[in-house]
Amino acid sequence: MEHVVALLFLDNLKNEVMGDFFVGWRSMNIVAVDDHPLFLESLVLLLNNLPFDVDVFVAKGVDEATEIVESKNGDIGLALVDLNLPGKGGVFFVRQLASEKFLIPTAIVSGEVDVEKIKKALRAGARGFIPKSLSGNDMISAIVEILDGGLYLPSFRSISASIEPLEDASFSLLTASAREENRLKLGVSRRQYDTLVLMARGLSNKDVANGLSVSEHTVKSHASVLFQLLDVRNRTECILRAKKIGLIE
Repeated sequence: MEHVVALLFLDNLKNEVMGDFFVGWRSMNIVAVDDHPLFLESLVLLLNNLPFDVDVFVAKGVDEATEIVESKNGDIGLALVDLNLPGKGGVFFVRQLASEKFLIPTAIVSGEVDVEKIKKALRAGARGFIPKSLSGNDMISAIVEILDGGLYLPSFRSISASIEPLEDASFSLLTASAREENRLKLGVSRRQYDTLVLMARGLSNKDVANGLSVSEHTVKSHASVLFQLLDVRNRTECILRAKKIGLIE
């Protein structure tokens, strides 16, 4: 009976999300990294109710997760990473996945609200912090928001009093949120933003193309749109303008 109730809950959850979400993906590989087997099992069940086909690969640590990512040649749409992983830790893995080698979107999924670690994870490239205390429905909504190019941060007061210090203490959280708000206001797509970030690091069009697994023509098209949106004439002006308005660091 409990199994039937669980299936009905998950089916209703999928219908709720499908009603509000434009399905932009047909299928996706997702990596979930956590050293708690029971939570991983629950997370896999939840992820299978995203409104598109998913293949979920689970790992208990950074080395195992890295092997999975490399075996898929970086073809991972999202990585959900626990903060307190054994060995190298969750922040290390987030930084690794955000590098030019992979450029894989990541989110921290943790039962611990450690302000400093969350700040480090966001600086390293995480696109959100998802507390394990969220309901299944809210967790799916958070994941969808991140996949849709957004930055997910929880509603502080709806979780617990322990997370409220984030509102005052986490400058990086607010900065990351402001950058995301600027991106959306300007109409810069996630791929255009990724192009801008790599341009700001001094990469050539060819290197940006390799990093994003696209053609140089696509990179030039993204750059051209960025020039128009930021009202600039060249790459140097684009980067300076983006930094001035807080679009990038």
